Amino acid sequence: MSERYSRAFIKEEDFPPKDKEITDYLCHNDILSAALYPDVHRDFVNHLGKYGDTSHLPTPQFFSGMEVGEEINFVAKNGRG
Repeated sequence: MSERYSRAFIKEEDFPPKDKEITDYLCHNDILSAALYPDVHRDFVNHLGKYGDTSHLPTPQFFSGMEVGEEINFVAKNGRG
């Protein structure tokens, strides 16, 4: 999987990484998800590659987008938002 996605594997005890984004690594959850739901996991990894980590976006704006002029405020889970 590391070769396929060009991301290094990170051990559970080292997760989350302190030096980079979580999207730069594969973890034990990725391996389990890929084994149980290969198509869903592949789509998820492609989404991360295209859009980055969108998990901190509010659900309505993630699914429906925003109106012109609409503003939202949020703080990313990693504190960088």
